[in-house]
Order: sequence, then structure tokens, then C-alpha cells
Amino acid sequence: MDTIIYNNFKPQLLPPLGYLQADCGTGKSYQTIKQVIHHSRFNVQLVVCGKTDLLDQWERDLLAHGANNVIKAHYKTVAGNVNQHVTDTVLNYCYGNNTCEGVAGACPIILITFATLVNLNFTIPDYENPGEYLDINRAVRSQCHLWIDELPNLDEPRRVWAKNNPGEIKQWLKLDRKVSDCRTEANGKNIADSLHNVAAIDSSLLRHEMMTMGQHYHDKRPLLQSVLSRNETVYIKKSQWDLMNKRVKKKNDEDNGETYFISVLNKGLLSGWGSCTLISADFDRSKFFHWFKSSSFTPHNAIRSKLRNGGNHPPDLLKRVRIVYAMPDDEKRLNSANYLKSYGETLDKKFMREVEKIGQPFLLCTNTKRNEGREILDTEGCKVITSAEHGSNSFSDYNVLVFDCALRPEPKHEGILSTLGFDRGTLHTDMVLNALYQTACRTSIRNDSSSETVTIFCMERSSAFDLANRLSGASRGFAYIRHIDEQGYQPVVVGGDSGTSPESPNGHGKSACKSTTKPIFAPFDVGLERKEKFSLPHTKRCKFRNIPNKSITCENTVNLPATPDAVGAPCRRAGMTIFTHHNSRSPEFVKAGLLKQIRELREAAQQTVTDRNSEGYRFTPAIFKRAEGTQAKRDKASFSHAHMLVLDFDGNDKPNHRGSMTARDFVRVFNPGQKKKGKVKLSFAITNTFNTSDSNPYKFRVFVILSEPVTSPEQYRASVELIESHIVKAGFKDSGLDPMSKNAVQIYWMPCTNIQHKKHAFFETYNCSKNREIERHGLKPPKFESKPAHLPNDRPKVKTGFSVETVKANYLALTDNRRFGLKELGTRCATQGAMFPHEVERVLLSVVDRADCEMMKRVTDTMKQLENEIRWWK
Repeated sequence: MDTIIYNNFKPQLLPPLGYLQADCGTGKSYQTIKQVIHHSRFNVQLVVCGKTDLLDQWERDLLAHGANNVIKAHYKTVAGNVNQHVTDTVLNYCYGNNTCEGVAGACPIILITFATLVNLNFTIPDYENPGEYLDINRAVRSQCHLWIDELPNLDEPRRVWAKNNPGEIKQWLKLDRKVSDCRTEANGKNIADSLHNVAAIDSSLLRHEMMTMGQHYHDKRPLLQSVLSRNETVYIKKSQWDLMNKRVKKKNDEDNGETYFISVLNKGLLSGWGSCTLISADFDRSKFFHWFKSSSFTPHNAIRSKLRNGGNHPPDLLKRVRIVYAMPDDEKRLNSANYLKSYGETLDKKFMREVEKIGQPFLLCTNTKRNEGREILDTEGCKVITSAEHGSNSFSDYNVLVFDCALRPEPKHEGILSTLGFDRGTLHTDMVLNALYQTACRTSIRNDSSSETVTIFCMERSSAFDLANRLSGASRGFAYIRHIDEQGYQPVVVGGDSGTSPESPNGHGKSACKSTTKPIFAPFDVGLERKEKFSLPHTKRCKFRNIPNKSITCENTVNLPATPDAVGAPCRRAGMTIFTHHNSRSPEFVKAGLLKQIRELREAAQQTVTDRNSEGYRFTPAIFKRAEGTQAKRDKASFSHAHMLVLDFDGNDKPNHRGSMTARDFVRVFNPGQKKKGKVKLSFAITNTFNTSDSNPYKFRVFVILSEPVTSPEQYRASVELIESHIVKAGFKDSGLDPMSKNAVQIYWMPCTNIQHKKHAFFETYNCSKNREIERHGLKPPKFESKPAHLPNDRPKVKTGFSVETVKANYLALTDNRRFGLKELGTRCATQGAMFPHEVERVLLSVVDRADCEMMKRVTDTMKQLENEIRWWK
């Protein structure tokens, strides 16, 4: 036995809820195995996998690393009831005489499937009350460590056919608490509906019935077991429940006799364990995370730091990856069963043509229903796999993958999940994009020692770009992507800070890619054209996750028109500018309707924050413009427009803030019951600030909605002064309004809830729930002639004799200290060559090795220095 792990291995302290997130193929399982073996000296270890093949893989690896008490429990290895076998084994070590803490292998490492975990229930007979059982789940769980390898399915459909005999269901189950109101399509009509929990009428009686007569319930058994499980919650729409009492003719029954339930995992699954660790590459991109995000998950950063490449893919991985997408660029639909039904044969012929050119065996990941009668299945070297092969190492010798799965949920399922708070973007990312990434990583991509070219065939263009971005890891690089009907691959920049237009690796400034005017990250955006729209680029850095999870689209300020004359009429889109960095140098224009902005501000205000500096991000209501060739700046000269005012109230300096306006006072003044002469009724939202507390009760913030945008900083100031005049008329001469609120480009922290002052958190809206209310009560800005913006116009003339090729040659002639020569090269290009920043950056990138991360960082640092030093750029 290898005793090195026991003697010299330094374990990590395990939090109650933790997760290890890292890219596929970086050694997550290896590091986890060492942790599991060490902690088995003190506690029972439960390792959970989705498939029995993975359990076999874990067993081999554990035994190879010296574990000597490994118990694999599933239907192939256990005769009888697997759940009872696991329960008895755990109880034997937790309550028996096998307590040998500190001895290697004293406690078992039990390998189980996820289905077994969900149904585990630790009880012992109550000898004082014969026939009764004592619930000891909390006591037993606290002595066990739980390790979940790859995220389980959060939700499962539970279909039953009970319309002809509803008593089979309703004699045991009942509608419980109403979760939410919703709408449902029925017989071509959109009707009011509601979503409810389902509970057992008598849990003890139903449990006894399932133990004695469960074999008679056939298709209803999974539903009844889910209702009884402490780890699952069952939901159904009331319209579906009511239809079980109505006999409907078969030709009029849209459900074909089916009643649709859905079971969703709840917090009972993860709570009570000595520790619970989730191991996945998709944790923060999953439905699982979205559902359990209120739980305090702790990242295992110490373990991640020991992984290969710090838990990221190798920087040069994209050099050997080729991605091909099959659906046309002008196709607005996403892949679906109906699309494959119409175009599946045509796509199969194209896939076969491409695979034959490569001449290697290939993996085909497709839907189970399409596993028969297809010509591509008979192609030599075809190996069919499912989209649930997460974590498997069995296919790492394959270099070609065809992924044509249609994984979108059916409308009934999606309708219930939507009512529970899952938007389409979250579902698409979890069910399609994550599945594509995980399946692609089953190939030789996960083998760092391989130098073979890997070709991935997928369906949508957006999926191809998302996959390329994930494979780039933490570095910026070129991905080679093409449509299946094109001949050559087009290199585009992905990863890192590639939120600008693609650049060519040849350094000539123009990309070989057709899509030079399109954003790097192609999005999932149902019903919207793909041009100029993509998901928020700061989703990975931002701790206020509710905003990026919504279907807001973001447009970098670099794409805004330079002046109103550049495109005719000025751009007046509603939005705000987000700053994800504390140095406020990376503005991102978030475009959304005013009503949606209010909803997102409300959801941000509900997020609890401990440290605002590390967890928060900032915004300004202003939208900025830029001149061609320059970066957008947060200054008055670049101000374009704003659709709302932000007012900060901080109290005054008088004792007890006498005369200061409170939040209630503001609501009373600007939301009078009836609009009277001299009174003003406004559309606004009012919320706490991070520092609102018992000692600072006069601190609050107001978002005043405008009926039309202000177009200059002076008009913004005049609008704030107009509100201030009404405050003074109401008797609040020292209202506590922060004078900086009159600054049109003032930056503010996003609303949030200070975890130390939760009782002071609030967010209320008035007269802004509908567009017509905003039109009626929105503040009309006073007329004010805006001054023209002073854009850079002092560009120097190009110095006689200046040549870009000459200064590049001088730099390349340096034999040492090239990193320091970059600044001199950039300075000469900007001053002698009169080049704009984007032109200088292009020159710098053309003389460095893009695979050298240190030099790429040096280019970025050099550009920041030049932006501060080149006077005419300002």
C-alpha cells in the first residue's frame, strides 16, 4: 500500500459546503482522491457519481493510490436493496464498534450513484414505540463527508397517465403551497395559472403502501417516491392538476392523457453533512448553482492551486483545436428536435463528407431517439456516446467529435422552470453549452501530452464561439472556426480581454475572419438577431450575479457613434454604464428598457454583500460617446445622454440630522395621494445604501425616471436642481442631498444589502411599473441647449520621414531588454507617427509573440502607460 498520502500529505480543512471548479483534464479527480483517502482516517467518505462506469473508474484510482477499504454499491454489485445496504454500512461505522479514528482505512470509502444518495434515509427502530422509527439523519450525516463528482440533474420530469383514474394519484397526494402565479397555453389560449408544491396526504401511510404494494403502481412509482423524499420537491401547475378530474376526448387532449409533474432537488440534499464538496467544471454556469446560489458555497482555492495550469486549460490548447458549426449564419432558431427532423439528413451528409476527409474514427453524440436508421451510424469508425459522459476518460484517444444533440427542454418543462426563476439563457447554457464542452473534453483535448489536431463539429455558431472561449482557459488566443460549407478556418480572438474586434495573427491589422465587425462572443439570445449583441463580458468577475443571468444585452462603448452627425440622429437608447474595475477604466454600456433596469436594480439590491470593495461594482446613469480611434471616457466632454437621475441623501451636520429628509419624507413629497396644484408626482425607485444603519438612518438613494433623456451635463444638473427646488418648497432646506448628485458623470456603487445591516435594506418603486406611468409621471427635463462635446482635435502631423516598418525594425534589432523597448516603440508611433491608440496597440502586437503571456501583459501595461502620458490622446 502507498502510505505517502497518509504520512506526508497535507489535507485541506473542508467547509460545510464547498466546490472545486476547474477546467476538464486538469487533475481535479486526482487531487480529490488524495483528500478522500486522508479524511477516511476519521470519517466515512461517500463518493457520488452519475453513472456506474464512473464508479468503476473511481474504484480503480482509489485502489491504485493506496485506499484499502473501498465499497462500491450499485445494482450490479449488491444483491437486494442498494439503499438499505448503504444505510446499514454507514450506520455500522457511525453507531457500531468500528471506531478507529486516525488509523488508515478505518472508515470506508463508499462509492454510490446519485439515485442512491437521493433516497438515503437514516432511521432506526423506536423500541419505546413498536412500529415507529427514529429519524437520525442529522446525527449520521454529521459524521460523513460527501463528495459529488460532476453535478447531478437538478430536475426530472415525472409523467403519469392518470386522467382516466385520477383516484390513483389524489388518494395519496394533494396540492400544497402555491409557489407563484403564471400563464399557460391551453387550447390556443393564454390562461391564468399557478404553480404549486405537491405533498403526501399521509406520509406514513403512503410509505407503508409503497413498501408493500409499490410494484402495482408502475409509472406512478417515481412520482410517489419523489414526493416522499426529503431531498426533492415536486411541482405541478394547477391547470394540469384540475384536468385529472375531467374526461377529455382523445382527439381534444393536447397532453395525450399525460399529467406533467416535475421534481427538483432541494437544500435537504446538501445540508447536515460533515462536509459536502461538489466537483465540476461547470459549477457557476449550471442550473444547480442558480438554484442553490443562496447557500454559502466556499471555493476550494487551495486545492485548485495544485491543479495543472492552476485549473485552466493549457495556453496553447487552441492551436490544435478546429471547430466547425453546421447551422447557417442567418438561421435565427436554435437546434431542436423539429429542426433536426427537417434538416437532419442533409446535415448527416455534410458531417459524413467532412469526417471522410479527416479519415479518423469519430465520436457521435446524438439523441437516443436518433440512434437508428441513420446512414452516418454505419460509417466506419463511428462510436455513439451520450451527452451524459461527464468525467469519463474512456474516449481520450479520439480526435473527432460530431455533436448534434437537441437538448432544449420541452415546452411544459421549460414553462415550470421559467416560473421557478430560470430564464432561457440559463437553461441553454446548462443543457446545451455545458454539455457540448463536457463532451468535447472527452476527446484527446483532455490529454496534455497529445499533439493531435482535434476537430469538433457542433450545430450553432454561438455554441462554437462559447466552446472556443472556454477552451482558451485564462489566456487570450486564436480559435479556428468555420462553417461546414466553407473551406478555410477563420482565426478569431477569444479569451482574456477579447471584447473588441478580432485581429489577425499575421499582424497586418485586418482579420482574415469575415466577422470582423461582430463581437467575439456569439450569444444565446432567443428571437434577436446576432449582430452586435452578446452577454455581459463581466459575468465571471461580478458578484451581483442576478443581473448577468438575465437576458440583458451589453454593447461596449467602443461601438457607440462618435457624434450625432456620424449617423444622423443621436443614439438615445435607455441604459446605464457599468464599471467592473475599481479604476473605472473599463466602461460597459448595459442596454435595457427602463422597466427592465428597475427590475435589475431591485434584484441587485437584494444581494447580500460583506465587503463592497471586493464584491461590488459601480455604475453611472450616463451613456458616453467617443471619437473615432479613441476609448470612451467618463468625463463631461464624452457625455451623450441619460434616462434617469441618481440622488444620494446623506443627512446634514446638525444635531440628530435635524431638518434632513428621510426616505418616507421623499415618498410623501413626490408621491402624493392625489396630484394637487403645486404638487409633483414622479416615477422613481428608492433604496438603501451600503452604509444605511441605526447610526446613519438618513442615508438613502433615489432613481428618478425621466420622461425623455437629458442630453448634456448642464441639463442633468438643471433637472436635479428642479427636484431640489421642490424639496425646499416642501420645507426641507437642509435636506441632506449630496451636491455630487448634480454631477452627470458621478459614479455610484450598485445597490446591495449590507449583511451587517439587513434590517435596514429596502427597495421600493413608485409610478414606474408600466410604460404609460413613466410617460405620465416621468420627470420632464428643463429645456437646456447642450454644448458641443470637445473631442480630440489636436492630433499632431506625421513627422517627415517617419516609417512604421523602420521603427519596428529598430525594435526587432534589439538583442536584449525588448520588453522595455515596447514603450519607446509605442511612444514614437504616437508622437512621430500621429497614430491613435488602437493603431499603436496593433503595431505592438505585431512585434511580440502572442503565445508569450508575459509579453502580452507587457503590451497591455504599455498601452495603459501611454494613455496617461500621450497628451493629445486625452
